[in-house]
Amino acid sequence: MTPERLIVEDNSKDGGVTGLRLEEARMSDTIVAVWDGSPSSRSALDWAAERARDRGDEVRVIRFLEVSEHQGAGFDDDHRSRAHRELDDEVARISDDAPGVRVRTEVLSGDPLRELHRLSETSALLVVGTPVVESQHIIGGWSLGTRLATTALGTTAVIPEGWDAGGTGIVAGLDRSDASLAAAYFAAREARQHDWPLQLVHAWFAPTVWRRPIEYDDPHLAQIAAEHAEVVSRARARLEIAFPTLQATTLSVNEPAASALLHAKPRPAMIVIGCRGIHSWSRLYSGSVSREVLLNSTVPTLVIGEGAADALIAQYEGDEPRSSAAGSTAAETEKAESTEG
Repeated sequence: MTPERLIVEDNSKDGGVTGLRLEEARMSDTIVAVWDGSPSSRSALDWAAERARDRGDEVRVIRFLEVSEHQGAGFDDDHRSRAHRELDDEVARISDDAPGVRVRTEVLSGDPLRELHRLSETSALLVVGTPVVESQHIIGGWSLGTRLATTALGTTAVIPEGWDAGGTGIVAGLDRSDASLAAAYFAAREARQHDWPLQLVHAWFAPTVWRRPIEYDDPHLAQIAAEHAEVVSRARARLEIAFPTLQATTLSVNEPAASALLHAKPRPAMIVIGCRGIHSWSRLYSGSVSREVLLNSTVPTLVIGEGAADALIAQYEGDEPRSSAAGSTAAETEKAESTEG
């Protein structure tokens, strides 16, 4: 499939709202950082600039100006000019902190979440900040980064406010889904590029029957644990075909998936997870591992959406049919908690 290129259309002079039009074109992955002047968006821009410096990429920094019913369709020139000046100041700061990074700025009108959803359909890596404290229970209190990453089709990097470059290696969440396999491929590629260690984490629960607790003897529980350990072992074997020199460790643990990822030791520089194929807004409302990780993570977390997952697996495994991502060794009746969204 030919990658897509983002074309910016500014039709505000005609009474419309600036939109994003997608056009097919060959291009490499693009880093797009969202900046709104907040401390969390500054952290996101810092992370994007560091990544661009390491990869030789360009960073596109977008500032959204939302149109209210009182303002009408357009913005006055002073408002837009002020936004451009603020972006120019940020570019100057980035140039001092990360010399040589190419930065391009854009001021767009429209609803940020809607427009970023459209942009996530391209090969762009969206980079969005998130504040230190978010409301755990009120969707309206979640940051743009959390809402975007749990519903987007592409890849979203959510950077916590105050992020620093500490941490060791990458942690990738694994279950039996294609989304989690794609997350593992993404993490393996990052580990190779940075010469970082990679840890593949699979979390599971022993099966239960509604209203009837089941007690397991040690041999039975050991058998269940061995079956789950096989999930990560098979996934690692598939990764090693694409990355023969990959040094990856595996962990299969009986605990909630979000907890296993958030408390991984040593503290990682990055967490990578996939989003499962249920309806995006249903996932946002009903809860998911990706949402829980994003609300609580203190390190950059990358979420691989369905569209990006298909492209990643095709890149490393071709278009052959896949029955499952990491193999299926446990009984079908077993209840295992997913380590993807």
